[in-house]
Amino acid sequence: MKKKNKLSRIIQWFFEEDVNQVPANNEAEAIELGPIQIILILAMTALLLVWIFFEPIKAFFYPPQPAANEYIEKYIEKNYFARNPGLENNDFSKGFEHWVTSDGGRLFPDSKSLAMIDTKDFHSAPSSLKIECVSPANRYHYSKKVINGLVNNAYSFKQTECWLGVLPGDQLSGSFWYKGDIVKFSINYLREDGEWKNLESVSGVAASQWTQLAINKKLPQDARAIMIEITLNQAQDMSAPVVWIDDVILKIENPVKINE
Repeated sequence: MKKKNKLSRIIQWFFEEDVNQVPANNEAEAIELGPIQIILILAMTALLLVWIFFEPIKAFFYPPQPAANEYIEKYIEKNYFARNPGLENNDFSKGFEHWVTSDGGRLFPDSKSLAMIDTKDFHSAPSSLKIECVSPANRYHYSKKVINGLVNNAYSFKQTECWLGVLPGDQLSGSFWYKGDIVKFSINYLREDGEWKNLESVSGVAASQWTQLAINKKLPQDARAIMIEITLNQAQDMSAPVVWIDDVILKIENPVKINE
């Protein structure tokens, strides 16, 4: 009963308006806290501090990410083709500039996929892109930035350099010239919600002469941006395929001029 009265006085002391007042029962009596009470008080204080500061600390180390549509709106232009009539370095005259791959290829000596700029065999001077690929597939994408290198996930809406802003309903025309083994030409499109879909894909047969692959397609109403994908793969138990790529064209027929 005595312990219960002491605990009641402790609780009363915590909520007393005058915190300097020492509770007493007809006579001054100092409050002595045992180890268990001290531990409980410290634990409650720690929990209170965590509750107060958890969200600010979490927000500092893990800032909230914008939604896909907000990210796309901020980092992908409304209409790439309103200011750019076509692709830069589409003939590989500047080497790998503006072209990125989702496979190690030329970046890593031990990679099974190899790529080089060929100045002796091309559709139009001065050069072409020569790819030799062993599984996994070798994929090349156009980049708006003046870079060349490796991208981990070209399809992510955050890989904004690979996505070219477009207007829904635009008429798209894309093509390139190739020779060698089977190669696939794809154009993918990005939606406002960050999801992507394949717009069209065409595959060429093995060709000893320069041959053109082309895509002509009207963009759907949910298209926000597009991407080029050139894929070379190896069939099971077959030798590594080799293909030359040149004169890659991607344009919008009669693009609408807009102010961004």
